[in-house]
Amino acid sequence: RHMRNHLHRAAEEIAAPLGIRFYLGLPDTVPDERLATVYRTSLVKAALTRPLLENLGMLWPRALLHRATLIPADADPNTRRTWAIEQPSYNGIGEVRAVARVYSEFATGGSVLDLDSATLAELAGPPELPDSGRVDYLLREPSWFRLGLFKPGRGFWFGSTVRSYGHPGLGGSMGFADPELGLGFAYAPNRL
Repeated sequence: RHMRNHLHRAAEEIAAPLGIRFYLGLPDTVPDERLATVYRTSLVKAALTRPLLENLGMLWPRALLHRATLIPADADPNTRRTWAIEQPSYNGIGEVRAVARVYSEFATGGSVLDLDSATLAELAGPPELPDSGRVDYLLREPSWFRLGLFKPGRGFWFGSTVRSYGHPGLGGSMGFADPELGLGFAYAPNRL
């Protein structure tokens, strides 16, 4: 219920003013023909593209990464039952242009959402080291963050400068704000 209240507030305070369609828990009102099919890559093929420590974190039941992405193994990613799950770390469903629109709002000063300029300056500031050092505790690889968002760094560069910020998603998706260029960007494949 607490999560539902936050999701409802996000819909009212972000999605509605920006005119976007993005859901954490897909409502029944979205017709099937508006939804792309998600294709799973074999576990072996997926494992070959990730660092060893990340693979171990995905497989070990006590690992944070495993718990953060936990969806039942038999859950079909193309059913209403799975789409209805309100799990932000796994199940954001919407138009890629919606993600780009949110980051664009941040990259261009946030006038529609009446964002505070001090907050935007903080987001564009230099990265902060995670408590575990340069190696992120969850992903087990070098990562740079600012206020919970990824910052560009060695091995994971995006945007035009270190002032950019954003977040990757499951399966190779990515969204970010580049305040230097006034650009919001998003990419989402339909293959996991």
